[in-house]
Amino acid sequence: MIRIEQEEKVLYMLANCFNEFCKLETQHPDEMNDFKDGIHKCQYVLAMRFAREYKPELFPTYKGK
Repeated sequence: MIRIEQEEKVLYMLANCFNEFCKLETQHPDEMNDFKDGIHKCQYVLAMRFAREYKPELFPTYKGK
């Protein structure tokens, strides 16, 4: 069984962070896209952690290097 509870918790925190950011008054026309891109980059990192847990032979882990 894949144990990814902490990663899932972080994903929900990112969603909450984005939702809170959306409530802020805009200061610059690019800031929403920049923030969204940052969230997507974080989600990508977490998705790769899921992939490594699910298929370690396809997505190798380099622990301690």
